Amino acid sequence: MRETTFRRSLAALAVATSCGLLMPSTLYAQEQDPEREESLETEKITVTGSRVRRDEFASPSPIQVISVDDAKRAGITNVADMLQRISLVNGTQIDNTINTNSGNSNATEAPPAGGVGSVNVGLRGLGAERTLILLNGTRLGASGVRGAPSQPDMSLIPLEMVERVEVLSDSASAVYGADAVAGVINIILKQSFDGMQISADVSAPSDEGGEERQLSFVTGGEGERFKFIFGGEFYERERISLGSRIDCIRRREIDVDTGELYDYCYNGFPDNAVLSTTAANGSSWNFYTPGQSNLTNPLTGQPVPNFSTSENIPDVWSERFPFLGEQVGLDRFRANPDFNDNNDRLASDLVSPVTRFSLMSSGTYFPEWGEDHNIAISFDTSYFHRHLTNRASTEQIYPGVPALIPQENEQGNIMLNDDGTRVMVPNPLNPLGTDALPIYTIDNKKQTRDVELDHFRFNTGISGDLPGEWARDNFWTFNVNFSYDRGDGAASQPLIDERNFILTLETLRLDSDGNLKCGIPIIANNPWGGIISAQDCVVVDFFNTGLFGNSNGSTGALTDAAADYLIGERVNRTVVTQSLLSGYVSGELFSFDNGGAASLVLGVEARRDEIDSQVDFLGANGLLVAEDPGTEGITAGSRTINEVFGELSLPIFREVDGAHDLTVDLALRYTDESNFGSESTERVRVTYAPVDWVSFSAAYGTSFRTPNLREQYLGDQFGGESGGIDPCNASPYLSGSPPQYDPTIDTRSQIILDNCELSGANPFVLGTTGSTNIPVRVGGSVDTLLPETSDQTTLTFKATPISNEDVSFDFSVTYFDIEIENTIQQQSAAFIMTRCFEDLPGLASPFCNNVGPRNPNLGESTRFITSVDASFVNIGEETSKGYDINTRLGLNFEGYDVVWTVQATVQDERSQTIIKDDELPNGGRDDYVGTFGTPDLRLVTQLSLNMGDFTLAYSGRFIDETSVFIRDEAKSRSTCLAKNAGPSALNIIGDPTVYRDCVAESAFYSDISLTWTPNETFSTTAGVRNFTDEQPAQVSSGLGNDRGGRMTGSGYDQVGRTLFFSAKYKF
Repeated sequence: MRETTFRRSLAALAVATSCGLLMPSTLYAQEQDPEREESLETEKITVTGSRVRRDEFASPSPIQVISVDDAKRAGITNVADMLQRISLVNGTQIDNTINTNSGNSNATEAPPAGGVGSVNVGLRGLGAERTLILLNGTRLGASGVRGAPSQPDMSLIPLEMVERVEVLSDSASAVYGADAVAGVINIILKQSFDGMQISADVSAPSDEGGEERQLSFVTGGEGERFKFIFGGEFYERERISLGSRIDCIRRREIDVDTGELYDYCYNGFPDNAVLSTTAANGSSWNFYTPGQSNLTNPLTGQPVPNFSTSENIPDVWSERFPFLGEQVGLDRFRANPDFNDNNDRLASDLVSPVTRFSLMSSGTYFPEWGEDHNIAISFDTSYFHRHLTNRASTEQIYPGVPALIPQENEQGNIMLNDDGTRVMVPNPLNPLGTDALPIYTIDNKKQTRDVELDHFRFNTGISGDLPGEWARDNFWTFNVNFSYDRGDGAASQPLIDERNFILTLETLRLDSDGNLKCGIPIIANNPWGGIISAQDCVVVDFFNTGLFGNSNGSTGALTDAAADYLIGERVNRTVVTQSLLSGYVSGELFSFDNGGAASLVLGVEARRDEIDSQVDFLGANGLLVAEDPGTEGITAGSRTINEVFGELSLPIFREVDGAHDLTVDLALRYTDESNFGSESTERVRVTYAPVDWVSFSAAYGTSFRTPNLREQYLGDQFGGESGGIDPCNASPYLSGSPPQYDPTIDTRSQIILDNCELSGANPFVLGTTGSTNIPVRVGGSVDTLLPETSDQTTLTFKATPISNEDVSFDFSVTYFDIEIENTIQQQSAAFIMTRCFEDLPGLASPFCNNVGPRNPNLGESTRFITSVDASFVNIGEETSKGYDINTRLGLNFEGYDVVWTVQATVQDERSQTIIKDDELPNGGRDDYVGTFGTPDLRLVTQLSLNMGDFTLAYSGRFIDETSVFIRDEAKSRSTCLAKNAGPSALNIIGDPTVYRDCVAESAFYSDISLTWTPNETFSTTAGVRNFTDEQPAQVSSGLGNDRGGRMTGSGYDQVGRTLFFSAKYKF
């Protein structure tokens, strides 16, 4: 029996990769020929993290390798899902479930950073923009739709064309350039294939929606001077609506005395409602109650049919939630889903449907004329297509319908009274007899976005040995490569044309015959009439009962004529391109007496990035009916980046007493960016192995990341946030019927109250008649931003204490410390508002510079902030610290093998210091570890049992408990804290003192599968994903990382227990 180590044993390497989903320290070559096993120990190879060719498989960098075969055994069907599962992925992720407003507002939603429908991955909790994505070692270009996509969509790459994915969790900016701050993800495609293979994958969740179907093929061949591979994939996923996983928008409160949880339906966004003057009906809030009425029209003295105050809202809560008592006032609509927008929120997507189609091919030609220098000419090209139609929560509309309208005479002129005022008559389309504001959601204005995205990529290169005897003797090679990426996407969405909306409301009048009409007469001011042509205005009845109600899947709809007149379409087109030319030479310089050969890499790289994102006339000018205008400016710009880089590897000692290996690796890169100047970055690493089974490495690296195209050129995007983010809003502190401000439940500090009054708000009245949206601007800042820089320290310990043919065990521990200065960030409007009013007296916080004024012409109850600027800015510092722990145990018995891997990341710190100020809590430093999206611990484990033709695989994932972020618990008055407990949102029997449930419990997900491989041509896998049907953590709705109280974007499984089956056959 021959002793060997996993670092040098190809056989053990194959076992580790085929049986373990995650391998902490062992690496593959970029190309691997199984027929050349005997020579692999001496062959020079390149691994992710360095361009230096080495004669060993172990990498000094901390790298995890994800095998596609093992991922498919866990029921995974795409690269994005593979990566979302690893423990290095921390922080809130942009995945198929994210939805930007998270249920806090139903206003028009802005696209995420990668564009509508994108899936982006970020390591170490530092965001996707600080993780570099490579395809076969070359930077992959961005693509997306709307705004300014800055990252590649990880879901587009066909899984069957991928050999493996290598994840480098080390500083690599000096090697690969900007974006490699938190790490590098290198997707390595299959390099050759002989024959043809067809694969099919299907999955079926036990709950409604989310079914997947995937069909793939791979074909290829090899000759004496060439090899090629060609493949394609079709993928389809059905939508999962929020209502298929939860039954209502939930409020969760905990009794501070008994610990009892009160979990009930609660939604503060009214639907099927009418806001009118209090003087006329005794209440400003009225509701559509078919067959019931307790209102009187003040103009006619007659009852108003089908409309009532809240007293006539039926009680649907008592039977369902016995702990709820009698609800009074507006609490009745909050507790009854038919009178708030609960049903439409449930109809929105939790997981978006998508169809993808991809084609990829690659090949290498070995010309006869280049035989003496091992010349290889290679190419790879790909076409990715994605189509989806996703649905967000429908935005409410509330047209202002007047009680009185003008009267025309027989000549078509507005009649005037003796005093010159207009003759006003009752509006036949307003049954209330008072100026009124109907509030409802309608089918015609769903936030349904149809998105098409095409991504084309072409890459070609030439490599070989440099000429000359010295170059040949010292293994000097060259590599020149060119790649071009183009992402072209379009998105459309139905919206209401504000121009026609204004005409039908503001020009409504009665003609001399008593008929309703609207519009502005067009009068030709010359004999020819010019080019102006009139469009007939359509009179719209905004009290039409067809606009109210929640039945048969409809929330109400306009008539066909009204829809044709009012509904338009906003169209966006986004084109992103990347052109990259790079080249480098590498080889040996000299050899150390007791070590190895010193190796050098010298290279250059030139890149040009361009973006052109346009929106149609309606979107560009904000001519859309919305709480916020949804205006999008043109995003257009470019940049060029020229770089020179080098690496030097110095293996000082090899296989001597006390030093099995002592290597120093140096990397240096000089970057010149056309808009932000130049800077150099470096990395130094020392690796020491006293014996062949133990090694230590320490690395220090810097980065220089200039703002990407999104951060530089994003055209002004005007979205909106609920008025609930205004700290001066008094609505959370109302009680009684009718609701009145109750100072005993007000948890705001005196600093907040004083700042509110100073800003022109009455903090005891604002919001008491309802909240409107606050417009929020987000834009690029090419003229004001600064590049960000970082320092990273990585310490790694690896050991293989046991390694023989029967038992193997290895483990590694990596400590990481990343500190980023001048971090480029887009802060949320809620964060800016909170810091402005909460930090310092006298509105002295720097955040107040981004908060607009209040409109003094508005009443005290509606005088919300008029705007918030949440554009990109440089903040002080961001830090990410923690540990990666990896273990692997292999057992070889007669007839079967067992492999068990565990990979965990302990996040010790994930802090952000926007402004250093000793007067602020913690000096202005906020640590987010343990808060939503950033758990203390993420863990992945896999157990594989190989029994001849059968492989039984188990995989598990653990996500630690998290909670809402609270800056200073000692001073905070957040109702998420038990010390701030107070009355419940609805009337609960016994009037318990409660606080909100703001803790997302930990979750453990388990997958199991059985694979049968009777021969080399056929294999099939059947399994169950999340076989315990573990549900996402539930919190009280509206905390920011949830949909209706269900946690999203944090690694939780949204699909539930899912059966999956796959089969592949090779011809």
